[in-house]
Amino acid sequence: MLFKTYLPSEKELPLLDEDHILGFDEIEVSKEDTKCKLAEKWIPKTVVDSELQVNENDTQIHIKGREFAYTIDKRTALFTEMKFAGREYLNHPMELNIWRAPTDNDMYIKSEWKKAHYDKAYTRSYTTEVVQGKHGVKITSHASVVAETVQKILDVTITWKIEAAGKIDADIAVTKDDEFPDLPRFGVRMFLDKKLSAVRYFGMGPQESYCDKHQAASHGLYRADVGDLHEDYIRPQENGSHYDCEYVELNNSRYGIVASAEKAFSFNASYYTQEELEKKTHNYELIESDSVVFCVDYALNGIGSNSCGPVVLEQYRFDDVLFRFQFTLIPYVKDNKVSCNP
Repeated sequence: MLFKTYLPSEKELPLLDEDHILGFDEIEVSKEDTKCKLAEKWIPKTVVDSELQVNENDTQIHIKGREFAYTIDKRTALFTEMKFAGREYLNHPMELNIWRAPTDNDMYIKSEWKKAHYDKAYTRSYTTEVVQGKHGVKITSHASVVAETVQKILDVTITWKIEAAGKIDADIAVTKDDEFPDLPRFGVRMFLDKKLSAVRYFGMGPQESYCDKHQAASHGLYRADVGDLHEDYIRPQENGSHYDCEYVELNNSRYGIVASAEKAFSFNASYYTQEELEKKTHNYELIESDSVVFCVDYALNGIGSNSCGPVVLEQYRFDDVLFRFQFTLIPYVKDNKVSCNP
């Protein structure tokens, strides 16, 4: 449990209102009850008594429940369709994501990343096993993250558990070839219906935060519009991630989707793809995507680098060779969602 202390201004000052926060600190006073209760409220307490229909062909797995219809591409082991209550949530197929738009501080390391073809990497699946139970289905695939002309970057086992209510549990176990440089990031990228523009999250905010850039942020329950999460740097680059999150919800007045995890993650929700941010040299040149680009990340490499100082400190480098990313996705409609008022 975190306790926040604030140092507000005692009187109105030039350019500052009275009670403007001059500084704050967070103090851990208890390790009990630190889990965000919002995330727990989204876990169904009862099992939906509904049979799932699972159909396969050479390239796809179709999973259909009472309220949802999902499709997984056997060639990538990732979702290509995610329909819930008659609405399609995905505008484009889901991706495993190891790239980010390089920052000004990445000016040297990005050449190493590009030699490794991280910016051209994609997911390839080799084998898929489907096991159906009474109240759900488990789909396990052996896959890799690869790029042309280089050896396999990541060896990956992807397991999806889909319950009869439509909840999706992800378990992604990764082995990285240690001959490759540190990864820019690892996570899942989704291209969501652009109507899902309202964001609520429990993590570090309200401004962007990263593993080595969060001293000005604090833990809390924050709300924002997707457009407000974009940091408008004059030269477009990676921006707008939020660190140490346990729960994030994207919604509109009628429906939404929740991502949550036992172990804190980072997320980014933006109208701009990482490709667009890298391609353009000025902020006024940016063109919005047709989607909300939603990244749920296990980790990102630190933001600091030797563009004007030392390399990223060891504790902030994403140099893991073995790691496992577990999270939950829950699409919902407002009529049947679990109440999650704080």
